[in-house]
Amino acid sequence: MQPQNKVGDIAFSSKEMKDALKANADGGAQSYIGLNDDDIDFGKAESFIDESEGEKEFNLSIVNSTAATQKIQFNDIIAAQDGYSLLKEGVVLTVGSGDSARTVEASGDPRSIDILANLIKHAPMRLRAVRFNVSDEGQLDELLKYVKETPFETGVTTQKKPSNFQDQNTNNTKTVTVDLKDWVLGHDSTILYTIRAGATVNLTLYFGASFDTAKALRKKHERATKTAASFFARQNA
Repeated sequence: MQPQNKVGDIAFSSKEMKDALKANADGGAQSYIGLNDDDIDFGKAESFIDESEGEKEFNLSIVNSTAATQKIQFNDIIAAQDGYSLLKEGVVLTVGSGDSARTVEASGDPRSIDILANLIKHAPMRLRAVRFNVSDEGQLDELLKYVKETPFETGVTTQKKPSNFQDQNTNNTKTVTVDLKDWVLGHDSTILYTIRAGATVNLTLYFGASFDTAKALRKKHERATKTAASFFARQNA
């Protein structure tokens, strides 16, 4: 894996650093870090620099009690993902019906998976990292696939193998954290994952910034109120 440079929680490649240095030399230096951006919700953080302090974590448990592998999709998007079943709170039907039906059981914490899925529909969120705790260490070889879809081109897939992120010196071979960079869950992007037969997977999803228009409207009105109050105070001083 190629090492990355970081400023706070913002990671960047050597190429991105070179491009930034070139922009500085050309007089095109950028200063945006998300601070005071009404459209972005950082939770308890203030910008992309301290994004990890936002405390936006969600625990997800998936149990496959069947004798077959099961394929699941984290959230619904604009294009169908063949062979993958959408996660929801409770029993998820993956294939078949009646006596031939295959299912997995899924649950979220501190709220239901359904609430998280509904939020993602309205407020796209950056997924910073995923922590895996699995019943069988072989499960960590299953790829975490990030799919981005548009109506104008074939879907693009990026994938991570959790076992590649494991410290070879660790004694805990069933737990690993996968750091992510540009993964956003929204209307055009989701994660696909396969659960092996008989496996239980506990995931901690570490979310970062989200694009929250409802919160933005509240913030903009607050600023407008302060502006009006300041104007009134000056006129009546």
